[in-house]
Amino acid sequence: MFRVLEIRAMSYIKAPSSETWKVIVIVCPTCVCVFLYFEVKLIRAYMNWIQPIGRLLDTSGCTMLLYPSFHRTIRRANETDTSLDWRCPGRRATVIYRRGSVLYIKTSHLASYYGSAAAKDVVCTYREVMRNQSFGVRHDGGYSLGPLRGLVFGTALTEEFLAVTCVVGAETLFIDYFLIPQRKKVETRKRRTRGERPVNVLVLGIDSTSRLNFDRHMKRTRKLLTEELFAFEFLGYNKVGESSFGNQIPLLTGLAGDDVERLFRNLTFDELPHLWSVYKKRGYATLFLEEMPSFGLFVYPDFQGFRELPADYYPVPAMHAMEVHKRLDYF
Repeated sequence: MFRVLEIRAMSYIKAPSSETWKVIVIVCPTCVCVFLYFEVKLIRAYMNWIQPIGRLLDTSGCTMLLYPSFHRTIRRANETDTSLDWRCPGRRATVIYRRGSVLYIKTSHLASYYGSAAAKDVVCTYREVMRNQSFGVRHDGGYSLGPLRGLVFGTALTEEFLAVTCVVGAETLFIDYFLIPQRKKVETRKRRTRGERPVNVLVLGIDSTSRLNFDRHMKRTRKLLTEELFAFEFLGYNKVGESSFGNQIPLLTGLAGDDVERLFRNLTFDELPHLWSVYKKRGYATLFLEEMPSFGLFVYPDFQGFRELPADYYPVPAMHAMEVHKRLDYF
């Protein structure tokens, strides 16, 4: 019965005639053309709506228009989520502080945060955080810990990076990380440098931030740079790559990112000439630091990093340790 009904129903469905196909062929392209026409007009109207307010760069060889950073058309995209409580729930103040190469403990804060018994019975130890020098591993790919030592507050320390643990009985109160700059041979090198004391040079890279977005989202930083430090802004420059490596390598080495990647794909970067090595030869003390070592410029995604320390101060091992214990405090 069902099969008979199905056959009868299908008999009422007719195939489209040739006239119907002609209408479809004519109407569809027409709709597409009309849609594209109005889309182009809308884009042109939008572009005319955002008028430049001047010229960012006006030279004989190059002219760039200046557009407003806070135009009403990007108002919604410019909204900032100010409710950061779920991201930064707050932390207790540390009870250990550093002066030079000496660590001290604030017993009043210790008693306030952990109780009077903690202030009386607390025992603190530390372990040095070092580069992983094991054979066959990337030296910049992690860290290693030295032997456990008792921490004597008020006594100068010779280690550079420390993981400090404080306990009361079997209970661990906290683990804090400290970076303690130590005087090295660089001080002798600096003393041999002739002439007046040179100015300090700080190169700070902020990824994924255009000039306009810097104006929008880092207003106080821009104000500090321009009004208090009298910074000079280089205009007309643009990115040269699509990633951190492609943009920062040319800045730090003067070489194209693709060339460096091709040459050092399976090698360490010890032979790569870089900016701070030039300053080092001129007597400067040098430091290289990245806030996310697992995504570091010379290790991500699978680069080999450095075999030897590339700078006088290189806190990458400590940053790795902090990253592993990301919920803990570090200073």
